[in-house]
Amino acid sequence: MRRDHSSSLADLAHALARLQPADEATRSAIAAIVLPREQVDETRAPLEAGSIPLPEPAPVAMSPFLPPPPSPPLRQHDSAGDEQEDVPVVVTRLRRPSPSVPKWVEKEPSFLAASHPEIPAPEPAPLLEAGRSRATLSAMLSTHGEDQLNFEAVILRIGRGQALGIPLPLRGVPTLSRGVQLLVDRGEAMLPFHRDATHLEHRLAQLVGAGLELLHFAACPARGCGKGARHQWSPYGPKHFPRPGTRVLCVTDLGLGAAPGGEIPATREEWWRFAMMLRRAGCSVGVLLPYPSERWPSELSRVMELFSWDRTLTVSRAMQGLPQRR
Repeated sequence: MRRDHSSSLADLAHALARLQPADEATRSAIAAIVLPREQVDETRAPLEAGSIPLPEPAPVAMSPFLPPPPSPPLRQHDSAGDEQEDVPVVVTRLRRPSPSVPKWVEKEPSFLAASHPEIPAPEPAPLLEAGRSRATLSAMLSTHGEDQLNFEAVILRIGRGQALGIPLPLRGVPTLSRGVQLLVDRGEAMLPFHRDATHLEHRLAQLVGAGLELLHFAACPARGCGKGARHQWSPYGPKHFPRPGTRVLCVTDLGLGAAPGGEIPATREEWWRFAMMLRRAGCSVGVLLPYPSERWPSELSRVMELFSWDRTLTVSRAMQGLPQRR
C-alpha cells in the first residue's frame, strides 16, 4: 500500500520534532525509516538545507502529582527610575441595618400594645395541715381562762344521786383574750423558712387580730429584738414584757441549724435564761421548731413547750400544756 507523499513528509516532520537529531547522519537515518525508498533522495536535499518547517511541540499536560511551575519573578522598579507611590487605604465602617418589621405587625397595633400582667409566685404550702391549722394554732396559743361551771360534771353527779357539794365542779375555758406575743427568728439559720414564717405571721394576725404583738430577732431574743430594722433592735428585757398571762410563741430553731454566713448559733443556756425571765414575768412560752423532736434539747422542755412545725402537730397535742398556761 502506497502512502500519500504529503502524509509521509508530515510523519517525517513530526518524527524530527520529537527526536531532535543533533547531526545530519541521524536525520538521514530517520528519513530512511519514515519515508519510502523512492522519496528518500527527493527529501535529502530539503533536510540538508533545513527548509522543512518543524512543528511546535504540543503542550505537555501537568500531572496532579507534580509541583506547579515556579511563578516568574516580580519585576523590581529601578530605584533611579519612577518612585513607587503608596496606595491610600480607606476603611469604611458599614452601619448595621436595622431589623425589618413585618407589615402584618404594623397593621395590628393592639398586638404591640398588649401587655401581659406579671404572674405572682405561688404561696408556699403551709407547714401545718391546712384543714386544721386554725384549730391547731388556737389550741397552741390559748391560755387558761377564767374558771366556769362544768355543766357536764354537775349533770353526771345529779344523775348518780350524789350531792353537788362545795366547791362546785369548775373547768377552765381556753381563751385568746389575753393576747399573743409572736417572736420570729430572722437569723441566717432560718433562711430556708423565711417565707413560711411570713405566711405564719399573716395567719396569726387574722386569728388573733389586734391582740398580736410581732417582734423579730436573730438567734435569740436576748441578743436583740424589735419591730423595725435590725440596727434598732435591743436585747429583750422588761420593756418588751407583755402583760402577765400573755402567751409568748417563738418561731425558731433553738440554735439547732447552722448559719451559712458564720452567725453564732444560740446556746441552750441563752434560751433557758430567756424562758425563765418570761416565766417570772407571769407569761408562758411556746416554741415552734422546724426540726424533728429527736433533735430537741430535752432540758428546755421543762421551761417551755416545744411543738413540731409540720403536719404531725395535732389539736390534742397543742392542748396538752393548757392547764399550766396561767
